[in-house]
Amino acid sequence: MALQKRDISLKNTPAHTPLGYLFRNLTGFLLYESGWYASESELFLDLERMARPMVKHIDADGQFYRKLREDDLDIDVALRWMKNLLPGQSSENMLEDAMKYYELPKDDWVLLESFAVGVGKISCSEEVKKFWDYVCKLCRADEALLSCELDPVARHLEVSKWLLMKMDVATAPDIQAEYMVCRVLHWVAILELYLRLSDPAVSDYLDSGPRETAIDPFLPQLSRVGKLERSVALYLDNWRSKWRPQLASNAALFRKIAQASNKRSRLDEIDPPIETIKKAFNRRRSGELPLTIRWVEDNLGILGDVSTGKDFDCAIYLIPFINMFDFVQRELLKADISHARIVELFGRYSEHQRVVKDRFDYFKRTGAVDHLRHKM
Repeated sequence: MALQKRDISLKNTPAHTPLGYLFRNLTGFLLYESGWYASESELFLDLERMARPMVKHIDADGQFYRKLREDDLDIDVALRWMKNLLPGQSSENMLEDAMKYYELPKDDWVLLESFAVGVGKISCSEEVKKFWDYVCKLCRADEALLSCELDPVARHLEVSKWLLMKMDVATAPDIQAEYMVCRVLHWVAILELYLRLSDPAVSDYLDSGPRETAIDPFLPQLSRVGKLERSVALYLDNWRSKWRPQLASNAALFRKIAQASNKRSRLDEIDPPIETIKKAFNRRRSGELPLTIRWVEDNLGILGDVSTGKDFDCAIYLIPFINMFDFVQRELLKADISHARIVELFGRYSEHQRVVKDRFDYFKRTGAVDHLRHKM
């Protein structure tokens, strides 16, 4: 049952990829590149905690999670876990659903649909339930793209309409780059829609603020000398800017973190060493180490509340978006895509966010998904 880490690269164009088109590599991005979950076990643990909010002691030492980590999960243990999440469902129905899942190919749209069905059943809000129904329909649209008989160019054109791609497969030298960016922009726009629907405070904040989307401050930019400033670096710079009125230098910020960390550990150093913290910042800024939710909570979270939208630009639920963007930016740099081209591609995010919302509104009215049903 365990998900294997997948190859996430620029190897396949939408005319040639064999495992899905709209959601290809989504699970790899979410599980391994976003910093959201380090493993499949963590993902299912979080799902159980959402489904059973009144149960205080749900941890990763349970039998289900141990067997999942060891790739030794049997159907009886899985059914007991599912019964905890869905007490109103019969064992026969859950067993039937589980067997269907095992028999399906593990394409990304299949995994996403299975997840969406499960989360949809435990969602309290009707609007959020409708969102997961919408995601399931998008998964079926991906399946249709796989099964339809189209030549490579025609298939590329069809996928381009869904992902708002603008280049001709026959003439574009960096079509793989556009395909990779547009896929991730589409996914993050869907995730932002979920964020708005599940937390009205976030939606109110964004709608009343100066920017269009949650991710605007972290879209890649060009420096004064034309060098790419990646999303993770912009996120860390945002933290530095937040504390600059009180702390005049980076060293002062690192010292503040070290002092807060020592206080939490009950160490009494008036002037603690900062070299370790400085290196940790720089290694994440360069992409050498991932920016994980745990690292942000343990280090930056010492300075402020990163768990809610009270300080939205520093909130931890932005980290998966930022990490997915940053990973793609690093891959594009390895492929010798120009810095200006990377900025241009990511600059389309607000268009993706608007189109995803329009398509969801159309789905709510009609129950159907259509790549043409959005305002131009």
